[in-house]
Amino acid sequence: MLHVLRTPLSTERYKTVADKARARAIMGLTVGLVVIYSLFLIVGRSGALAFSDMQGIDQRLDLYVPLALIAMYGGALATVIITRLGKRTASAYMMLASFYAASIVISIPNGLIYAPMGAPLLVMIMIGGFLLGERGIGLTTGLSTLIVAGAMLQRQNIPNAPDNAPFAFILFTVLFVLTGLILQLFLRLQEIGLDEKVGKAARGRQELATLTTQLAQRISRHFILSELLDSTVEDIRKTYPDIYHVQIFLTDEEANEARLVASTGEVGKMLLRRKHSLPIGSRSVIGQVTATSTAVIAAAAGTETVHRRNEYLPDTAAEAAFPLRLGNALIGALDLQSKQVDAFSDPDGLSIFQSLADSIAIAVDNARLFEQTESRVQ
Repeated sequence: MLHVLRTPLSTERYKTVADKARARAIMGLTVGLVVIYSLFLIVGRSGALAFSDMQGIDQRLDLYVPLALIAMYGGALATVIITRLGKRTASAYMMLASFYAASIVISIPNGLIYAPMGAPLLVMIMIGGFLLGERGIGLTTGLSTLIVAGAMLQRQNIPNAPDNAPFAFILFTVLFVLTGLILQLFLRLQEIGLDEKVGKAARGRQELATLTTQLAQRISRHFILSELLDSTVEDIRKTYPDIYHVQIFLTDEEANEARLVASTGEVGKMLLRRKHSLPIGSRSVIGQVTATSTAVIAAAAGTETVHRRNEYLPDTAAEAAFPLRLGNALIGALDLQSKQVDAFSDPDGLSIFQSLADSIAIAVDNARLFEQTESRVQ
């Protein structure tokens, strides 16, 4: 019991981070709604009393406001308890039920004579969509409409109540339906975006698997190291259209530099003929990667960037390099350059490129071992 009191909003019964976050959201919304609804009833009562010519309205509010608060507080307590027990979906329904019970108590007996008293029903449609998706939107839209309909029917029992029930019912119904449709559209767009993201991640994994398989096949066909790396950088450039230039550097510990050993296109051939290299630890993307053994992403623009402009690659807007590692040893770097500033902003894409760099490192090591074995045999 003391543990419950110390941690009233505990989510220890939930295993995944997402489930814990959803449970905290339900409990946080419940507590927030209790506070807001309490204040709203007080303000709503004051607003309704402005209709002083309506006989008996203050007595009605004095009676039903406490009942509405009791329904809300009791439902909120039940929601928190159910959530703590690990029944997230049931707690979401309980929260909605408690709020609607309070709304029925306060709205129907008073006929929604004070229009803003019906505004919280809009909030519940949004919360229903947030917690239960499209099913929640449909449920809360229907319940809100039924409450408004019942409240309008009760207006005939209120002396001197304004005779606008049909118009108010149509207005509220249209408002609820439009809100539900907008929320459904929003959820559909979210689902489409999520599907695209999942599809992109799946394609990335497939492309990575394909390139890794090609590396293994080349090694099995006894490709020498230079041919292996040349074909690898060309495959990477063809596979990822956002990348227009690919390079591989291997470290030379004796010279304390990273030497270019493979590069795409005519520019790459020219850089290889010039025996292009960069000092390890220099102010360049390759220099930083080979010094720290961690991936580096840099934009070409700006004074603080570590991107080192290459006159033969003037179109580069963003550069990313990933270390080639064998255990704790760094043997080089995979360098990617793009004409798009945000080409390397996707964390999933960065993970794929690092996995590709790891595969290249293994391929380089295997190719070197093969060349050494062939040399000994000869």
